[in-house]
Amino acid sequence: MDTEETLELLRDLEISDFFAPDVKNFIRRILLEVDRWTPTGEIIEYAKKLQPLAEEYLYEEPISLWHGVKSIFHDAVDEQFYDGMDSKLSLAITAIVEKHGDEAVHQIADLINMDMTNDHVDGEALRCLGRIEGQVAYYSRRQLLEECLTSDFPDDVRDSAALGLASLDDPHSIPYLEKSICVETHDELRQNLQQVLDQLLDTRMSNDKAKTG
Repeated sequence: MDTEETLELLRDLEISDFFAPDVKNFIRRILLEVDRWTPTGEIIEYAKKLQPLAEEYLYEEPISLWHGVKSIFHDAVDEQFYDGMDSKLSLAITAIVEKHGDEAVHQIADLINMDMTNDHVDGEALRCLGRIEGQVAYYSRRQLLEECLTSDFPDDVRDSAALGLASLDDPHSIPYLEKSICVETHDELRQNLQQVLDQLLDTRMSNDKAKTG
């Protein structure tokens, strides 16, 4: 790969949607410096050193997607979320899940499981995953919500996972809610879980009546 091809890769990276702001700023500084240089042997050698970085982030989809998900969560740390209203985070998560499907949900799950953000952001993300319409990454979304009901996660995260499941309204999640309720020690959260369980039980009953009717 010659110098111009490598620089073209870096320009593509600069405008990529799947890059954390600090990385994009770093690439932007590189390009600003490069524009001032004459393409001598020095810049050619410099570009060769940058080539692996460019190829890694441009062509390795999981890595690029991982940085994109981290960037979305990082940018939402100071965002305020309101019931019944879309947030910048929820819109970004919806867009990235609709574009990348299961892989996007897996990256979100990894981020939440590694506790790399805060409960406030994690909770909004889980509620959003439940509200996404259609079948895109449906089973991956449902699985993540069910997994986040366990006591391994903070109260706010478990509560948000339950709200996400309420939005899905899928009776498949009934056993997970029942198990979570049995071990829940916080009265308010246990009541919230019970409300979601009652909703899903009603849904299952309605589905059963529809099948037999």
